[in-house]
Amino acid sequence: VSIGLAILLLSLTGIPLTAGFWGKLYVFNFAVRAGLEWLVLLGVLGSVVSFGYYGAVLRSMFFDATPAEQGSDSNAEVVTTDRAAAGVVLVCAASVLVLGIMPLLIGLLGPLAFFGYK
Repeated sequence: VSIGLAILLLSLTGIPLTAGFWGKLYVFNFAVRAGLEWLVLLGVLGSVVSFGYYGAVLRSMFFDATPAEQGSDSNAEVVTTDRAAAGVVLVCAASVLVLGIMPLLIGLLGPLAFFGYK
């Protein structure tokens, strides 16, 4: 489940090979075509800031040890995940990856046509 959540968080930041990358790319393209380069710069800056925020969540999920793993005597709570919730997260993460990779598998004809190249 944590890998699925990591994929979803990376998609929110606009990392390539995720659907979030293509979404941000298209929005930034429309803004450049409309002459709003300052808005694109603000959007890219926001993506960098969001990567810092989501990166902290990812670091916490994967690299920070809990007190139970450190061997302390505290009563650490064990978190269990419902199978239905885990299934939803994994289906959403798979969808984000498929939608992010599909333009590359189909070919760049669609994205290139979108940007006005023939």
